Amino acid sequence: MADQTATAARAGDVESPGAYAVKNRLTWKRPLGSATAETAWMVGVLALLLLLPLSGNAYDVGRVQLGLVYVLAAVGLNVAYGLAGEFTLGHVFLMACGAYAAGIFTAHAGLNIWLALVLSLVVGIVVSLLLGAPSVRVQGAYLGLLTLFAVLAIPPAVILGERYTGGEYGLLGIPTVQLGGLEPYVGTYYLTVASLAVSFLVVRNLNRFGLGLRFALLREAPRAAQAVGMPTSRVKFTAYALFGAITSLAGVMMAYNDGVVVGNSFSVQTTLLILTGVVIGGKGTLWGPVVGTVPLVFLSYYVGPFNDTNPVIFGAALVLVVIAFPNGIVPAIRYQLLPWFTSRSALRSDRLTPDPVNATHMSPTSDGEPKPARELLPQTAAATESRKVILSASSLTRSFGGVKAINDLSLEVHDGEIVGLVGQNGCGKSTLLNLVSGFYRLDHGSVELFGVDLTGSGPARIARTGVGRTFQVPRLVPKATVVENIALGLVERDRPSFLGGIVGSPNVRRLMRERTDRAREMVETLGLDPNIGDEIADRLPLGLKRIIEVGRAAVAEPRLLLLDEPAAGLNDEERRQLAVTIANLSHRGITPLVVEHNMEFVLSLCSRVVLMESGSVVCDHRPAEALPMPQQMADYMQFAGVN
Repeated sequence: MADQTATAARAGDVESPGAYAVKNRLTWKRPLGSATAETAWMVGVLALLLLLPLSGNAYDVGRVQLGLVYVLAAVGLNVAYGLAGEFTLGHVFLMACGAYAAGIFTAHAGLNIWLALVLSLVVGIVVSLLLGAPSVRVQGAYLGLLTLFAVLAIPPAVILGERYTGGEYGLLGIPTVQLGGLEPYVGTYYLTVASLAVSFLVVRNLNRFGLGLRFALLREAPRAAQAVGMPTSRVKFTAYALFGAITSLAGVMMAYNDGVVVGNSFSVQTTLLILTGVVIGGKGTLWGPVVGTVPLVFLSYYVGPFNDTNPVIFGAALVLVVIAFPNGIVPAIRYQLLPWFTSRSALRSDRLTPDPVNATHMSPTSDGEPKPARELLPQTAAATESRKVILSASSLTRSFGGVKAINDLSLEVHDGEIVGLVGQNGCGKSTLLNLVSGFYRLDHGSVELFGVDLTGSGPARIARTGVGRTFQVPRLVPKATVVENIALGLVERDRPSFLGGIVGSPNVRRLMRERTDRAREMVETLGLDPNIGDEIADRLPLGLKRIIEVGRAAVAEPRLLLLDEPAAGLNDEERRQLAVTIANLSHRGITPLVVEHNMEFVLSLCSRVVLMESGSVVCDHRPAEALPMPQQMADYMQFAGVN
């Protein structure tokens, strides 16, 4: 049956299994992700909010305004926790900072409410950056605990600063917001709606045009972020600055609405409400904080905001939703529910059940066959010797405990070579790549790249000098498309301005289009079917993920490309296509240094093969030369099963 299907596919009667897999099984589009749909939702929700005060019920308007404050705080938390992956619980502390700063600037200093608003945002940003400083060294639950202590410190801090905070009686005398001839409660409400709309729009635009891919890579694969040259600390602090500005703005709106700031408003219970809203809605999504927080706010009103059962209700809601929708409500709708409906007709129309893991994903020729790999011609020794040294590693030593992973190793790589680094497991091949790319520190020795001594430099700086890198385990952004993952290799080369990203300027849009076009070109360079560029990465087989990571590392055209077992998990056809791709990259001026166990792949590709044992280079062989093969290399080839 399989032979008949393959024959029919070559004859053009039916689709090949690989093409079918790309079309039907791997298609996982984003039905709610278009800019038009998002804009329509935003306009519709904004219109409903603007019409609410026409009801004339000040009580209801005030309750909705307080709910919008919580949604605004959830949008801010989503920037740090959802988008950037920083597990911080200090959002209520930042709300308190914004509220008390606004109260002190207006009630005590007598400043105009608009000037006080701006100064309060500055206070929130500074405090957020201070709270985020430990994230350089600690992550996860440790960071969450550190920031939660700030929330627990609010009550004693309010009492100790009673002169300015009003103590347990609250900070009084905050003036009302005057907007034309509107009632004060209406003016405050509209100011809150405007704050939420602006914050929502800023987050949306930055996520689409400036920081979205950076945040995603930082969250999902921080080592890969460093490998593409991203200054991870700077990106983290950008997230904390946005987090602080938006969340403190929520506190300011609360102060202006109530006319008083009371410490009890900023409790662990409020922390739980906002955090739960972000999680159950879908952290890292644009609409998740809204979808998750709004029902909880209304539920809180129904139960009673000061009822002791409130935390129990929030906890139960969190448990139930996480069981039903592990990634949140919005991702469940976007990636599971709607694709399930749209894929039913395709599945009914064809009874084939192809396996995407074993299907070929290479670009077909006009007759439906995969493109054949051409013979690779190793470069001559004379040409190699005349080329410039781009990597010079001298007397490298690196120990882990009492074990020397790298022992007095020296290696030179010339411009234009394709160097294969081989050896048994544990001989130090990947450790050498980590030393060259800056992920490990040297105990002794020096690394010179492109004529510059970069010993001791970090991975981001080394990457920016022109070094690309892949890893043994592919490090991709799971929910991003293939094209988006490849485009991550360009985030530092084509970095748009921050302000341009906020407004979505024409220049930024042009940069995004050019980056996408270059990523799509790389998809074709890799020999993949162009249709696969829009597929979600975590739906792809492991071998294909490795090829995509090669594309991300090579799309910026680095001068030195470090490939760590790129052919692992690939079938014969994919390995041949990968060899062609690496050879083509070499012709573009990229010098690959390939760590690989498959000796047939190495010998068909590399102009030079370096053998390592026990952390040292033991021999150096050029397959194209007529010289006898070193005995150590012959012994290793026999061990690897190559005759």
